[in-house]
Amino acid sequence: MSDGLVNFAITAFISIFIIVDPPGNIPIFLSLTSDYDDTHRKRAGRTAALTCFAVLSAFALAGPGIMSLFNIGIPALRIAGGVILFAIGLQMLHGQPIHTKATPEEAAEWSSREEVALVPIGIPILAGPGAISTVVVLSQTGPRYAAIPIVVACIAVTTLITYLTLLQSRYISHLLGRSGINVLVRLMGLLLAAIGVQFCLDGLAAVVPGMISGLKP
Repeated sequence: MSDGLVNFAITAFISIFIIVDPPGNIPIFLSLTSDYDDTHRKRAGRTAALTCFAVLSAFALAGPGIMSLFNIGIPALRIAGGVILFAIGLQMLHGQPIHTKATPEEAAEWSSREEVALVPIGIPILAGPGAISTVVVLSQTGPRYAAIPIVVACIAVTTLITYLTLLQSRYISHLLGRSGINVLVRLMGLLLAAIGVQFCLDGLAAVVPGMISGLKP
């Protein structure tokens, strides 16, 4: 695998993993499954992870059709995706709820439902608008022919880690504590904001060649 493919795969995995945010979703998963026994909670985690994989993979594969339908260019997609990632990264840095995933009113309504694995855990807590836009951008701006397989593979690895994280959510929560999870989420927010800025720079560089090339490594 060439250096370009390796770099793209690393960027894709980090972007998808951070935006899905398995550690940061432990508290809400435990809250929404508080009345589940261990077997039911394990099944809920599996269903949520599979839902996340199916939704994100579908959008990664459907990216060309979506862009063609709405006549969206790759630079515009990069800039829009970068803005979304930067905004979510800032929210994570400040320890705020990620409002592109769910509003407080929606969370309150979902907490009263019996089955929450599909909605809201699978969609939109794990596979929210931010994650969807990220996989669409990555699948359309990566190396030709290799981008979509790499993105789908990164989605698969991320959802596997997500399932294992949710499966051990009680243990991880006790091990890290609320403070530890908050620190981890803030660090991931910083990385996500930086990736968002780079996406914007790449999009602007394509629109105005040479204008910001000096800002890129």
